[in-house]
Amino acid sequence: MVPQADPDRDGYQDIVERRSSSGDVHWWHFPPSTEKWADTKILANWKTRTRVVAPGDVTGDALRDLLSVDSGGVLWIYPGKGNGTFSARVEVGSGWNRYNSLRAHGDFTWNSKADRIARSRSGSYVHLYKGTGKAGSGVFPARVKVRTWGDCNAFDAPGDVTGDGRADFLARTAGGTL
Repeated sequence: MVPQADPDRDGYQDIVERRSSSGDVHWWHFPPSTEKWADTKILANWKTRTRVVAPGDVTGDALRDLLSVDSGGVLWIYPGKGNGTFSARVEVGSGWNRYNSLRAHGDFTWNSKADRIARSRSGSYVHLYKGTGKAGSGVFPARVKVRTWGDCNAFDAPGDVTGDGRADFLARTAGGTL
């Protein structure tokens, strides 16, 4: 998994990568002073994580956060420190393994808070979890079903693709149509 992020808030998009061999999470960033990519190990042994998402600011402190779902289906927030590292995890809740896709990179509801989109394993229902700017169990209100995408097999939330100032969501059909 390689989500796009800017955890050090320098205005350059970085990459957060989880290595399948070790489960270690690395932060690839481009310090302008060196003009070379730097690889920093920020978390260790995440082999049990089924999802890793870099949604932006979830906790409402203007620092970019990291989300993960463990093998037991528990969703965790790792609050960003603003320097490329993250604070201790905060549990959000369980049951997140009922989704086969979890994406986040933007504010889909225009409330100035990062939202999440998840697709259920059964029924292919796509749900929106509106951001609240809180940490812990109150971070997401009840989910909202936004559509059914049974014919799609890949999803991404890359931010604003169309240039209209709104976060976009992409889906690809099994036939390859984006």
